[in-house]
Amino acid sequence: LLLEKSLSIAGASWIHEEQSIGRWKDDSAFVNAVSSLRFLFLDSTDPIAVKKLKAKRIVGSQYVVTQQWVTGYEPPMIPSAPEGGADMPYRDVKGVFRMPTGIVSIEESRVNSLVGTRLGKAKDRCLDALVEGNGNMPRDSKLEYHQRGGYVEFQDVVAMFVNMPGKGGESRPNRGYPNEWLEGGKFMSWFLRENEWNGGKTSVGEKLLGKNDYNNPVLFVRMGRGDFLCCGQCKVAEPQSNHDESGSRDWALVELHLELLDWETLKSNMDFKALIDTTENKNDETEEALDKANGSGLADELAKLVLTGDFITSTFIASKRTPVNGEKRSFHFGLTELKLVLSQSSSDDAGRAAKIVADKLDELYVES
Repeated sequence: LLLEKSLSIAGASWIHEEQSIGRWKDDSAFVNAVSSLRFLFLDSTDPIAVKKLKAKRIVGSQYVVTQQWVTGYEPPMIPSAPEGGADMPYRDVKGVFRMPTGIVSIEESRVNSLVGTRLGKAKDRCLDALVEGNGNMPRDSKLEYHQRGGYVEFQDVVAMFVNMPGKGGESRPNRGYPNEWLEGGKFMSWFLRENEWNGGKTSVGEKLLGKNDYNNPVLFVRMGRGDFLCCGQCKVAEPQSNHDESGSRDWALVELHLELLDWETLKSNMDFKALIDTTENKNDETEEALDKANGSGLADELAKLVLTGDFITSTFIASKRTPVNGEKRSFHFGLTELKLVLSQSSSDDAGRAAKIVADKLDELYVES
């Protein structure tokens, strides 16, 4: 009744030929006014199927899958649960066939064809480009992967993503990793959590190192909010040591060095040169500022980072001021060094930041 009165006021009505609401034929202003629903019983209590299909218990113990679409449009295909585990294909509630990246292999020739190509601002654009024309991907299917994180695992390769700070620190994530270009862009520092690395014994670790005939990882880099540039294949160098005795293993950062295998091709690419020049100038400015800042000056700079939640960069800079071997490098060590640096300033910001760091150290101690 409310919908009928609302449409009357707007001068709209039900158009039988179009099976939709509008003021005239092909009027799209009210396209979402009426929706159709389909309810399906899920013949499973498998938590993976329940999660993937967003099933809910409405009445009793039976899980129900709900599909919704605009009335008059083609209804979506019937969903199906993954068979055999989370890394198996399935059809979601929108009728889209989903392919987990873990079961999709990437052709090396496709990677080579993308070197030096700008692929857009979204991670999806890069991944879709990798599988374009791939015989492993059914028609009209979509990749499924963890949206957050700096890498995506395929069956035989890892795609790595790096956001470099733009001009004036534009789009710099508060908890971003302090990646750096080395030797004019021939190498890059790249960071991974210790629990994701585990001495290169994890699934992603083995793929990064190219073990078991895995292909070399693929690197995509962008500056600020710009487009991702495909930097081609990389060779990953193992760190000298991955052992962490701090009791905060999961928080520890492992620094890997990536050698760009397509550097000879990239060094004459204008987009790559712009990426290197801008970020290297930014790094030079940062290093110069830190060199000038000593004692309370550096403490106040790091306090600003801590107060904005940027523990990664602040601990990285603090620990970098004190040369240590790989065994001691960890998030716990960085926090300890950061606390010492902050204590050199009597400013209110440094005091608040020191309290935050102390609380974080206490949390790690309790967890360990």
